[in-house]
Amino acid sequence: ARAPGNEALGKPTEEIHDLHDRLNLIKVQIAELYALNQKFRCNFEHLSVAMLHAKKNHLLDDEELMRLEELNRAANAAKHEGLGIDDPEEDSQKRDDKKKDEQEMENAGDCIGDLERCLRKVVS
Repeated sequence: ARAPGNEALGKPTEEIHDLHDRLNLIKVQIAELYALNQKFRCNFEHLSVAMLHAKKNHLLDDEELMRLEELNRAANAAKHEGLGIDDPEEDSQKRDDKKKDEQEMENAGDCIGDLERCLRKVVS
């Protein structure tokens, strides 16, 4: 069944709701980053970096940091995970190879984030 008014999009109702849920998580992530930048009088580009600053300087309690970490993980997952198509023709070996490639790319992305954090310490 399609939601009224969504016919032009050609998407089932659950896909529309999934997109809205994803966007809502990202909105909250952005709002939290904005609030922390205002509170700390900084201009962090990533919520994770603002959280590291808060932790290092004891500006937020552990409960708040855990809440922000969960939010950040969920919002990042909303931006990056489950956005492809499931191909019923694809065999399990090909899926496993894709997952391995994605994990390697994700690890590289984590390294880039670590590098950014290290460089910020040197530059700051």
